[in-house]
Amino acid sequence: TLPPVVTPPSTGALYITGSATPASWQCGCGEAAPASQTFTKISNTLFEITINLTANGSYLFLPQYGSWSVKYGGTGSNNANNVNGDNFKINGGDLKAPSTGGNYKIRVDFQAGTFSVIKL
Repeated sequence: TLPPVVTPPSTGALYITGSATPASWQCGCGEAAPASQTFTKISNTLFEITINLTANGSYLFLPQYGSWSVKYGGTGSNNANNVNGDNFKINGGDLKAPSTGGNYKIRVDFQAGTFSVIKL
């Protein structure tokens, strides 16, 4: 198989943080990750989470909760992504949530370098 488009987290874990999430932005001070913001690892390159997103908020994916040393975000300017899914990269810009708040399934695929946001 081909190598992943985006290198998967060396931690084997993935978290979401941001104003679009229930716990808002993490402080970067080593606090514990809320279970509600912890992705389920489907495979080494695929992660999923079901989460309540705040309309038009911002978010990022983190391989280590409580640390800003590595983050995953959009490939363009902050909040310039397609809110239903797009490409992502290491140390990319903030991602914008959909304009309708509610429960969503977010799927992050490191193999393809894409994420999807599906309203439930």
